[in-house]
Amino acid sequence: MTNESSPDLCHGDTPTNRRNSARLLTATLVWLVCFGLSTFALRLEWLPEGGLRIVAALIPTIAGVWVLLAHARFIRESDELQQRQQLEALAVGYGGALLLASGYALFERLGAPKAGVKEF
Repeated sequence: MTNESSPDLCHGDTPTNRRNSARLLTATLVWLVCFGLSTFALRLEWLPEGGLRIVAALIPTIAGVWVLLAHARFIRESDELQQRQQLEALAVGYGGALLLASGYALFERLGAPKAGVKEF
């Protein structure tokens, strides 16, 4: 039986880290469902023209803000090592995405297929 106040639960995760991880996972799953439903609703034209279509496009964006806030909280309330690991991962991910996007833009000029969301 483990002690809830022990800082060595779940391979070093504290109860605060586990709680914040659960919040981040929940927010991410909610965003994913909202994005999927909005994509289908807009693509299949389930909603009439006007305000409902705008709301359907805004809902995933609002859920995405919740994901960003949950991630910021997770990093802010983590210990120093976890903060460093998370921020280094974000830096590598940001740099890699920027390099990939700008590099592929040059390859598109050479004839590579256009990058974008495919129709389904």
